[in-house]
Amino acid sequence: MSLKQIYRNYIRKTVEKKQKLRIRKQWIAEWLGILTTDAEAVRSVKLTKAEEKEIQDYWRSLYGKKIPLCWHKKYYAYSGKLDKEYFPEIFYTTRLDPLWNRDRITDVLGDKTLNELIFAKAIHESGQITVPKTLGGCANGYYFSEGRKSCTKQTLTKALGNMQRNVIIKPSVGESSGNGVRLLQLRGGGIDNLTGDTINDVMTLYGENFIIQEVVNENEELKALHPESVNTVRIMTYRINGEVHATPMTIRMGRGKDYRDNGHAGGIFVGMKDDGTLLAKAHMCGSMETFDRHPDTGIVFEGYCISYAEKIREAAFKLHECLPSVGNVNWDLAVDETGNVVLIEANVSCGSMWLFEIPHGKGVFGSDTADIIRMIAK
Repeated sequence: MSLKQIYRNYIRKTVEKKQKLRIRKQWIAEWLGILTTDAEAVRSVKLTKAEEKEIQDYWRSLYGKKIPLCWHKKYYAYSGKLDKEYFPEIFYTTRLDPLWNRDRITDVLGDKTLNELIFAKAIHESGQITVPKTLGGCANGYYFSEGRKSCTKQTLTKALGNMQRNVIIKPSVGESSGNGVRLLQLRGGGIDNLTGDTINDVMTLYGENFIIQEVVNENEELKALHPESVNTVRIMTYRINGEVHATPMTIRMGRGKDYRDNGHAGGIFVGMKDDGTLLAKAHMCGSMETFDRHPDTGIVFEGYCISYAEKIREAAFKLHECLPSVGNVNWDLAVDETGNVVLIEANVSCGSMWLFEIPHGKGVFGSDTADIIRMIAK
């Protein structure tokens, strides 16, 4: 064996060890979540012998052995519906997701500063997909201004200091669930009108990887649900048997004065049918409380229709075409005031089963469930 081959084998094994370590950490995190955050919900459900048998018989026939039932109980407790095809979160994040998306790929694609470059083909060809306008940021310590022109921190600070608009600043790598997303009201002089912080101090706080973007002016149908936040549609696309399929859609929206729609940030979420009609109940992360109308705007969810549902679904498929090496993506998509679909985020690692299965009350993969269980059984 040549030295070059020995080196390549060493690198390959190192990468594999890193991924295995991350999966072990994720496995621990899933169990901690189900035993703490969701413990009350799980304890509230008492499955009958017949229900347990139906679930275990189904999974054993495909997976080869029994499975822990706590995730089925979790989804049942929150949704009020039981489905043997519920896909446990721990199987998704520690078995299926790593099978579909290798870490060496997701490490690159997880950088939010690259979205408009990676998805440029879909954006330009469709003419109806866009991304929030980038005003500047920092990638691995290198600053850039509007138009992605290389610059210094001082130059970017000066450019932002001359702006009078609302912007969003967020970490471009390593964060999820809305963590670190911050609204800034720039009114000249380089000061955030909300806090009095200087834009220079804010950028220092965010370190070497962040992006600053214009706030999306959202379409009225989505904006009406909660005007203070950009309310996004979550849809997962995934590859199975040589084709890209999609899950049902879920709408996320903020509450109160919070500009974030994320469930972990206090937002609520409601299932949406393929025709854009919302389901009856919205849910909160880690709570069995449900809402039949938005607590702030009073809009009744059942029957409320988003006429852009099919357009959003088609955009997700079009965007996935830009990622031939990726098995599944959790898309966060909005619709702007001109009717264009706006790519907010493309989540290529550790998406969320609960965000689909709780509001819809059924397994996320539908008729593909059996094939996907067989995949992880191998």
